[in-house]
Amino acid sequence: DRIAGAFPYSAQVITHYNVRSNYDVGPLSPRIDETAPLYHVRKIPMPMLVLSGDRELELYGRYEEQAYFWRMMKLNGNENVFLYEFDGYDHGSMPAPAHAVVKRFIRGILRGELPAR
Repeated sequence: DRIAGAFPYSAQVITHYNVRSNYDVGPLSPRIDETAPLYHVRKIPMPMLVLSGDRELELYGRYEEQAYFWRMMKLNGNENVFLYEFDGYDHGSMPAPAHAVVKRFIRGILRGELPAR
C-alpha cells in the first residue's frame, strides 16, 4: 500500500506465454491462472497507467488484454486507472514515447493531480 503508482508497459496480463509453453499451450490460447495479473484484479490504493502499443501492431492481442484488465480494474472500484494506447507503435517501439507520458503521470501524482478522464 506504500507504492505511489504503477505503470505497466505493454504488460501481458493473462498467464505469460513462457509459463503457458511449459504446458504446451501456444501463444494464441489464453489462460488465466495465479501467475496472471488478471487473476489478482482488485481494488488498489494507488493510481495505475496501463500503457500499450497500437492495437493493430501489438503482440497477440496484447492491447485487448490490457483493455480488459483496465475495465476489470475500473469495475473493481479503481477510478484512478488509465489506459493509454500509442498509435503507430508496436510492442518493441512503444516504450520510447511512453517514457514522457509516464514522467508526466508521475509529476501529476507528486502534485496530487491525475489526468482528466
